[in-house]
Amino acid sequence: RIDIPNDLKGRLSDDGIYALAVLAKTDEALANAKGVGKDIAAVMELQMNNLLVRDLKMRDPDPNSKFIVSVYDAVRVGDIVYVVMENYGQRCTDVYSTEQFAELAPQVVRGIAWLHKNGIIHGDVSESNFGLKAGQLRIGDINFGEEANRLKGIRADISLRARAPEVYQTWKYTFETDVYSLGATLFWMAAGHNPFRPKDLKPVRPWELGRKEYEQLFLENILAAKREGFQMQYQALRSTGIPRHFVEPIMKCLQFERSDGGIFVPEGRYNHATELLDDLNLKF
Repeated sequence: RIDIPNDLKGRLSDDGIYALAVLAKTDEALANAKGVGKDIAAVMELQMNNLLVRDLKMRDPDPNSKFIVSVYDAVRVGDIVYVVMENYGQRCTDVYSTEQFAELAPQVVRGIAWLHKNGIIHGDVSESNFGLKAGQLRIGDINFGEEANRLKGIRADISLRARAPEVYQTWKYTFETDVYSLGATLFWMAAGHNPFRPKDLKPVRPWELGRKEYEQLFLENILAAKREGFQMQYQALRSTGIPRHFVEPIMKCLQFERSDGGIFVPEGRYNHATELLDDLNLKF
């Protein structure tokens, strides 16, 4: 049982405006699984950055900022960080119809593009960090890729199926890795599966297979897809019936090259989500 600090209880409401996230370091295994690492202070610092995003939203008249969840307060009590945030509704864990995809996908792109426009790397773009409330999408759980890279003892635990291949080698998060994750997430929302899922796993359950084994299968499959020119992925995406103008841009998000030394690089991919926004003619 975790007691909510009295100074936060007043920030919560029964009308669903606020939600409370509790990031607790109860033991090292749980902490590592949650991306907390050994430094709860680093987690608190990341949440303070979320408060800066809230302030930025208040100053920026750009309507695309509405797709980003606001964090209103963060308090550390010992090895627990309490975060009061906007309630962003039901998690987006479903596969969507063609009509739903056509409505929600532009909102995803607009939200991530707004972050990139303001120099912010999300660091964990995946459908598990999207919410849906009153038909409007909300993007939360910003890990601040550059901050996660800098802060010692913390690593953003991005969804395995949305992780760019270069992250497996460098553990660095960039605008380009966000773009890959955005493409993989849009692919999943349309097709219902990872674009490069290991063929031997139905369904893919990396926690049952083992993390290292899953990563190895993923890299083998993504390299095989590259050799085949991503034809299976392209056909799978087209067969979903999503608007045709989304297919090529999503596939461009997933592009990469591998150097002679075996290093993955984001060659052929958008540099920022703002470029994807432009390709889709979704203006700020």
